[in-house]
Amino acid sequence: MGGEAYPNDPKVPVLFKIEVPLINPTENKFLSHIDMKPYSEFKMENEVILPPGSVFTLQGVDSDKDGYMIIKLKLISDVGALSHEGLIMQGAMQSKMMTETEAKIMCMDGNDLVEAMRHILGNSLIQEIEFCLCKFDGDCLKKMTEVLQTMNAIERLKFISCSFTGNNIIQLNSLNTIQKIGIVELDRNFYKVLFPQKGLCWSHLTSLDLAFVNISKIASQDIKTLCTDCLQNLSQLESLGLDFTRCFQFIDQDMANLCSLGLQNLTKLHSLNLNLTSCTALTDSSLISLSAQGLPPLLNSLTLAFSSCNLITDNGISSLSSRELLKLASLSLSICYTSNISDQSIVNLIAQYPSLTFLALDFSHCSQISHQSLKCLPTTLASLKLHLADCKQLADSSIISISTSLLSLTQLTSLDISLSMCSQLTNQAISYLSSQTLQSLANLTSFSLDLGGCRVITDDALKDLASAGLKYLTKLTSLSLNFESCDLTNEGLNAFSLTALPYLYLLQSLSLNLYWCSFINDEALIICFTKGLPNLKSLTSLNLNLSLLWRLSDQGMQVLCSQGLSQLAHLQSLSIDFSRCEKITDQGL
Repeated sequence: MGGEAYPNDPKVPVLFKIEVPLINPTENKFLSHIDMKPYSEFKMENEVILPPGSVFTLQGVDSDKDGYMIIKLKLISDVGALSHEGLIMQGAMQSKMMTETEAKIMCMDGNDLVEAMRHILGNSLIQEIEFCLCKFDGDCLKKMTEVLQTMNAIERLKFISCSFTGNNIIQLNSLNTIQKIGIVELDRNFYKVLFPQKGLCWSHLTSLDLAFVNISKIASQDIKTLCTDCLQNLSQLESLGLDFTRCFQFIDQDMANLCSLGLQNLTKLHSLNLNLTSCTALTDSSLISLSAQGLPPLLNSLTLAFSSCNLITDNGISSLSSRELLKLASLSLSICYTSNISDQSIVNLIAQYPSLTFLALDFSHCSQISHQSLKCLPTTLASLKLHLADCKQLADSSIISISTSLLSLTQLTSLDISLSMCSQLTNQAISYLSSQTLQSLANLTSFSLDLGGCRVITDDALKDLASAGLKYLTKLTSLSLNFESCDLTNEGLNAFSLTALPYLYLLQSLSLNLYWCSFINDEALIICFTKGLPNLKSLTSLNLNLSLLWRLSDQGMQVLCSQGLSQLAHLQSLSIDFSRCEKITDQGL
């Protein structure tokens, strides 16, 4: 029945109220969730992301005076107990979470977990197993190790939000075939679990990823233990990832210890990924320490993220480019929400590595960065990611300047540009990018453009992108376009369908976000599915966001199914979001 707010509507508006306990009283630690407040567009709101496999109990159902149905839920942390009681499905449909080379096991413990391992034993090609929200206690890990010893193809184990009792994880050290370990959501006692005996610490590993996310009270002694009891013993390590996101008490001295006691000893390290996002106590001293002692001589891939670290300035960035540190081939730098870093320090840093083949720069929400930082890009680049979301100082002239800089990148095969929420951009910038830049990048196989929230972008931009840019990128195998909330109509989508898609016959993956482009109706959707998409004979993945296109109806759905999807013979993955398209009924779906 309809609510009071919509008396003639058979549908009922629903509001979910979810109780998320911040502290687990039995374990006295934070539950597994990610605090998104630092990244939210709504600064006054508290937002979190719950992990996959989250389980809730129903607390009650009420309705308010406006006719909204309120469903009250509570997050449950002890999912293992629920599985034993038969209240949730063990293994989270394990048979559907296995590919040819990867398997995932969720919400299990004890003998059930061991049985799940034996279930995948028959697949001799499995190379990676991921455990999510699992509990390892007693002799569970011992039995699991015995199973793993018979699976010679296993190379990587990943543990996400798992718990370990005692020192049993050290048993995995006997698995010489395991060369890669990833552990996410470690608590402050991680060193007691991972490194119970100095010298017995995964000496054969070539890849290690550790995430200490949200450990707000991480101690300096913990960092020293990580270095002395773990990193110093990993003589074969080639790839290392350390994520200290929102470890607010991670300070400059911790970074100095990490570099001098740990990273400096990893002489075979080729790849380093260091995430210091929201470690707000860090200053330039940390980057100076990293530059002086934390970058091994063989390093060719460096990923650094220190978004929201506003005490880091140009002096810190300059330390990374003050001497010939490395012959980097890959550099990723994320400095979102920083306000004390300017263009010149970025220019100097990029100039230090003229042989880069991969460059990723995320300057989203930065107030001091402009197009000047990108005026001298290495001509050797094969892959480039530029994320400039919500850089409100960027105008058409800025994008035209950046587009001009791209003209010299003749070896580029992958280009990812995010300009979402850049409110000053108009069609002129996209027209120049299309006609003057994309036409010259004929070797592109992957292209992504994000214009979400650029509300003055209209059909003319998409028409120019299709006719003057995309149609010339005939080698594309992957294309992603985001026009969320742009002022598009049928005219723009028709131009894309009829002008660009017929030339993209090698395309295998297409993602198109038209969220809230509310002037688009059935006519354009039908043309897209009957005259545009059928040209993509190699398409295997299609992702369309048509949410809030309230003019779409059952008629468009019927044509989409009967004449559109049936022509995509090689399609393996399909995602279409029709949420809040009020004219599409159950019959259409």
